[in-house]
Amino acid sequence: MIASLRASAALVLCLLTTIPWSAQATDEMRPATAVVVFGDSQAQGLAGGLQRAARRLPGWKVENRTKAGTAISQSGNYDWPAAIAAYKPDGSVTTAVLMFGGNDRLPIREASGGVIPFRSQAWHDEYRARVAAILRSLSADKLRIIWVADPICRDETYSVDMAYLNGVFRDVLAGTGATYLDIWTAIADASGKYAAYGPGLDGTTQRLRLDDGIHFTPGGYDILAAKVMQAVTAAPPPDAGKGAAN
Repeated sequence: MIASLRASAALVLCLLTTIPWSAQATDEMRPATAVVVFGDSQAQGLAGGLQRAARRLPGWKVENRTKAGTAISQSGNYDWPAAIAAYKPDGSVTTAVLMFGGNDRLPIREASGGVIPFRSQAWHDEYRARVAAILRSLSADKLRIIWVADPICRDETYSVDMAYLNGVFRDVLAGTGATYLDIWTAIADASGKYAAYGPGLDGTTQRLRLDDGIHFTPGGYDILAAKVMQAVTAAPPPDAGKGAAN
């Protein structure tokens, strides 16, 4: 893990000196890399990490479209497929970064008043359909897609549920050209288990997870942001996918 974090730190330093401007020398130079971030409170923390990195990287812009307390499964609270379908990126946005899952472990309430239990086959099918709808909307906007998976958490039951959701994301993304970014053990101990402390991007040992055992500290989100930025620079163009999500 230490080697991985050192590599992430080296990536940030490299980006600081090598990211070019894509626009011509005019009064309206657009950034070379602009990303929009969608998701819940985990995505909100990630967006903060990306924004902190972007302030040091000429040519990067981060648009924060996250909403804490929301979930793909809870459309009565906030309808993510509809919100993303309505989103229209400006000409500078090239990539969408998404992170969901922390609030999704709830029954899906149907318009008819029915309740679909979490992890049932009906829940799985409906949730998968909503994720696929999100991917189709972003693909229609010609955006690269980086779907950030959920990390290991302190509570074992919670972690099992996050792994289940990661499986849905991974399956829906397969063959679409979108990037599935696995961060399960991005911050973990030597045996790959949950750890609250570890080396930050500067190599010093620090707290990287909050008391809830789910969210990260700013230093933890900075590590995730470095991994996302690496994925953004490596992501294929949006038309490189082999098929649409379904």
